[in-house]
Amino acid sequence: MRIIARMAIHLLILSGFYLLGLGLQSWLSIPFPGSLIGMLLLLVCLISGVIPERFVDLGASYLLKHLSLLFVPIIAGVVVFPILFTRHGLILILITMFSTMMIIIVSGLVSQSFARKQERKS
Repeated sequence: MRIIARMAIHLLILSGFYLLGLGLQSWLSIPFPGSLIGMLLLLVCLISGVIPERFVDLGASYLLKHLSLLFVPIIAGVVVFPILFTRHGLILILITMFSTMMIIIVSGLVSQSFARKQERKS
């Protein structure tokens, strides 16, 4: 029961950053997704040590474990609107490949940075 409560608190913290990002995006009229603003704020808080990793690790692991379920609406959208794919399919594929490579590169660099930081602490 204690793990479930801890995971719920972690998910609330992550949701709080999401909502904070949406609020900032709306309030400041930033042409940037609010969810991404929230993730960047969380990243800054984690790197600066304002929020220790242990405050979000269990909730983040849970969300990552079920990440594939979050793509179901996107896949359903492609099935429902095939005209978008037939008109702009090639450019969408190129954009997807480019953004995926960028995510892989940035995620790898951030992971290596955290691993080095963890090794220095040990």
